[in-house]
Amino acid sequence: MLPPFRPDWRFLVECKQYVLQYIYVRPATAFLSVCFFVMNLYTPGNMDFDSGYPYIAIINTLSVSISLYALFEFYLVVRKYLQRRNPLIKFACIKGIVFLTYWQSVFLSILVKIGLIRDSPTRLAIYQASSLQNFMICMEMTFFAIGHVYAYPYVEHMNERLATEETMETTGLMTSVRHASSMNDFLEDTERVFFHAQDPMRPYNAIEDEDM
Repeated sequence: MLPPFRPDWRFLVECKQYVLQYIYVRPATAFLSVCFFVMNLYTPGNMDFDSGYPYIAIINTLSVSISLYALFEFYLVVRKYLQRRNPLIKFACIKGIVFLTYWQSVFLSILVKIGLIRDSPTRLAIYQASSLQNFMICMEMTFFAIGHVYAYPYVEHMNERLATEETMETTGLMTSVRHASSMNDFLEDTERVFFHAQDPMRPYNAIEDEDM
């Protein structure tokens, strides 16, 4: 059981540490999955312990759970300040896609392992579970798409002074692409929360220095 956060400077640092660990763990386990697959030691959905899948699933599940725990603790602390932005529905829409669909795939793999999803005359059980997972995701994405319309209304991001088409300015496609693909914020956060975690003012002083 992870300890509760206290809303001080350590809260922000520890919360970011718990979240950022997933960003490192997930690519690492993906790389291991490829290595195991090349060595014929990995079959997606195969929960037999002579396969690499259950070990990768356990690591990913622990990492996902820790990350979600930190995000939820962060929400509990700041929810009153963000209430008009409806943070809970935003959180549910994004994390539901990323994490709940992952847990769904693990759950289906467990159903295969305990025999509730069985081989058919034409297909193995693990491939039936994979097809079921793909079908369920297609259905679920319809509801998530509707949820996103309400969770992320475009008007929240409009400057009230520039609310008309005549006065709004666009940033341009390439500028948006560069901003979306930039790793600078991720690398800066990693340095601050892992290498300067014992200096309570370092993350904030660094931000102030950049803005000056």
